[in-house]
Amino acid sequence: MRLLLLTFILFPMTVLAEPAKQVSVKTEKLPVNGMKLFENHIRPLLVRHCLECHNEKKQEGEIRLDAWKYLKGDKENDPLVIKGSPEKSRLFEVILYHEDDTQMPPKGKIPDLAIVNLRKWIKIGAPWPAKAVLHPPSQDSLIKELQETHWAYHPVRNIKVPQNKNDHWSKTAIDRFIFHEMIKENLSPSPKADRRTLLRRVSIDLTGLPPTWDELQEFEKDSSENAFEKVVDRLLASPGYGIRWGRHWLDVARYGDTKGYVFTDEIRYPYSYTYRDYVVRAMNEDVPYNRFIKEQIAADHLGLPKNSEALAALGFLTVGNRFRKNKHDQIDDRIDVISRGLMGITASCSRCHDHKYDPIPTADYYSLYGIFNSSHEPAELPLIGTVQEDSAEYKAYLKGLKKREQDVENYRREGHQKILSELRNSAGDYLQFILKEKGYDVKNMKMVIAETNLRRHSINAWKAFLKKEAGENHPLFRSWHRLLTVPKESFAKSSQKMIEELKKENPSKNNPLLIAALTEKPLTNMYEVARVYGKLFQDVEKKIQGQISEPKKDSKPAKGEKSKTAKKESLVDIATKKNKVKFKDQYEEQIRTVLYVKKTPINFAFEDSARYFDRAMNNQINRLKKKIEQWKLDSPGTPPRAMVMLDKGKPVRQRIFLRGKPGSKGADVARQNFAIVSYSKRKPFSKGSGRLELAESIVDPKNPLTVRVLVNRVWMHHFNKGLVSSADDFGTRTEEPIHADLLDYLAKDFIQDGWSLKKLHKKILLSNVYQQASNDRPDMREQDPENAFFWKMNLRRLEYEAIRDSFLAVSGQLDSKTNGKPIDFMKNPLSKRRTIYGFVNRNNLPTIMNSFDFANPDASTSERALTIVPQQALFVMNSPFILEMAKSIMKNLGVSSQTKPAEVIKLLYQKVLTRNPDENEIQLAIQFIENESVKSILDDGQPEKKSGKLSNWERFAQVLLLTNEFSHVD
Repeated sequence: MRLLLLTFILFPMTVLAEPAKQVSVKTEKLPVNGMKLFENHIRPLLVRHCLECHNEKKQEGEIRLDAWKYLKGDKENDPLVIKGSPEKSRLFEVILYHEDDTQMPPKGKIPDLAIVNLRKWIKIGAPWPAKAVLHPPSQDSLIKELQETHWAYHPVRNIKVPQNKNDHWSKTAIDRFIFHEMIKENLSPSPKADRRTLLRRVSIDLTGLPPTWDELQEFEKDSSENAFEKVVDRLLASPGYGIRWGRHWLDVARYGDTKGYVFTDEIRYPYSYTYRDYVVRAMNEDVPYNRFIKEQIAADHLGLPKNSEALAALGFLTVGNRFRKNKHDQIDDRIDVISRGLMGITASCSRCHDHKYDPIPTADYYSLYGIFNSSHEPAELPLIGTVQEDSAEYKAYLKGLKKREQDVENYRREGHQKILSELRNSAGDYLQFILKEKGYDVKNMKMVIAETNLRRHSINAWKAFLKKEAGENHPLFRSWHRLLTVPKESFAKSSQKMIEELKKENPSKNNPLLIAALTEKPLTNMYEVARVYGKLFQDVEKKIQGQISEPKKDSKPAKGEKSKTAKKESLVDIATKKNKVKFKDQYEEQIRTVLYVKKTPINFAFEDSARYFDRAMNNQINRLKKKIEQWKLDSPGTPPRAMVMLDKGKPVRQRIFLRGKPGSKGADVARQNFAIVSYSKRKPFSKGSGRLELAESIVDPKNPLTVRVLVNRVWMHHFNKGLVSSADDFGTRTEEPIHADLLDYLAKDFIQDGWSLKKLHKKILLSNVYQQASNDRPDMREQDPENAFFWKMNLRRLEYEAIRDSFLAVSGQLDSKTNGKPIDFMKNPLSKRRTIYGFVNRNNLPTIMNSFDFANPDASTSERALTIVPQQALFVMNSPFILEMAKSIMKNLGVSSQTKPAEVIKLLYQKVLTRNPDENEIQLAIQFIENESVKSILDDGQPEKKSGKLSNWERFAQVLLLTNEFSHVD
């Protein structure tokens, strides 16, 4: 049986780009080559890698490198550079990164070419311009320099297709670029793959599914010149294309169906699937990539209909991890998916400090932060698509939703009335606490409040009320303020005198009922005054209670009548009755007004009640709200909604967080894109939050990163290796690719083709480079072991989704249904839906998904690892899902007891591996089957009835599913 090789492990090379010449200076008579060497290489090297720590203001290890006098040394300091002797020069020794020596710079070894240049410079006498002093580069100068020197920041170039001599192999422009680089290295391309290999390769690449035997027969019979092109067109037009390439994009978008850890909240997103369905649909419709990006960042600004399904595109920003409800981490995640996911810029470390490698200052990071800080997610998400309002499921959904929402409302209103009742009966306690507060340690205020069962917000409300609204002219609190002026030491005597004076005043100034209560018995301190106030409020509250008639139980019903029971009234109903009670006595009514009518610490509006709720009440509200979310998740009638992001009413003028700390504010920054991708004077964004302008700047053809990143990733998914060594970091640590010309040619073509992904696919797939065989060639491998020049096709293992879907496809069990809520394959392991529709639980990613290197849903992932581990084989050997697939294969094979074993084996090979077995494979299969002791499926036409057991033929089908040939693409 033919087996495929294991996948390669690729180690990306990282090289720091060297900056160009910065400043011209006066020079002495230096050798021409020495002057050029210093200005073009040595000065930039020292400025970029050394001056940060060894300059005029900062000298790590008491070393300066900004002027020649510090390098040549003096009586007190040994020389760092000895002219003509690089091996004896300390500056040269430390950059070699010997394990037993100091290694400089500490961020990483400088490129080999830079080492060569430094050695040459010292060797020729270390020429240095007279009086020249080097200075650390400013961010602006560094950005401008890198735009001129680093390959990824150059504008995309118009590249002419190379014309190679004796090139009988190339068929397309892509081939000519590849062949041009091959011949430089004395390499030659591989022969074309056979049709079966080619069809399997392109089918899995474009749809994630293997071809059928009938599709192979049709392809092999087609002798036309464009036979393969017709296959490509068919696959690009199939629904499977959007599923396959949509999944690649979901990796970049760090798609997940859960929120991460969010305390007691519902962890599942009710509508995350609408973003996934949007991506699949956009891929199938070949939405231009520039439009695709705009919709995902600013669909709400594109004038779409209010129920447009494209609004779900904003899930790109909102389906990420919620990071314990930490807003700053959520915005950082959105900046990362924008910068790394779309432009290959690693910006997150600029949250705390200027980027150590790439030209992303902290100010630029917070420019993007301001964009997302000026946006918000609405509480009510918009409905999308057409809702079947007359359907029974939708009506049931609305009924259940209304009930659960009413439960929340009822609890909040009951809680509001409960707190009001509590405050009416505890006014004296709050007044006493305010009097006592000065005697308490403020640090232990929470403990004090907890011990007294008082509410912090009510305490603050009482303070504000007494200070502003209940001043000395308030008829109820004038007495309070006057008595506060009585000295503590003579309070018992002086308070009586004060009360007598208040008693003589006009009753309109001092409530007589209060004065009477204050004179009932002598008062010795203000705490007793507070208790008098408390009792007065309680007495009026009891009187109001007494005027509310309690519902009476009915007497025994007469014969033949039904018994009627008293209806239990809610606190809200009782409160409504209380509010209708009015006293004829104006002074009682004055007290009732404070309790029930005016906005006071005792009586606050329902809209303000959340401030007064304690932890237990808030927890209960969260539990009730969680039931609403669960209903939206579980009800079959829940209509789809878009997880949109909208602009705030007023954009935020963002300030830098010094060292990433929100409490430590720095300078204001404008909302705008990174300077490194701005090739003209930046203008601050002015349209709302700036998300639309950000999207437009990302897909601006002048931005060289977006299109290069996309083209490189498409190439990577087809060849298992990108043209650029890093798929999501095009910064200074990523060296210029060998095939930079091809990258720019494809990028320019991509833009001219209307940003069409399908056209880009077709260009690549129709090339001879793509259609090469994957057979190893030792002579070529010796010269190019990593296949950097693409002299053959790379072998690769199928990803988790492709291999699971392939199992379903060959077994005849694949459910072609698209869209809809996610399926939890852990709870429903035998589901036949395509794997993209599986539930992605970022809180607890299933082991099987980790075993097959599923993308981390907590971070943007452009390139998955592809490992070979025992758990993968163990899954295919023991999983109930695989056993079911093996049974289905035999069940759907259409064999009978008259079918010869060799014919059954042939059918199995055609079904599972899309090829015919050779004679040796047939004989091995027969030996395997005849070696079994259990009854064969061919004996009675029935599979083995013992639970969990497979028949001999089913086991052989499972063996074919276990082969590398099935799980790999060559």
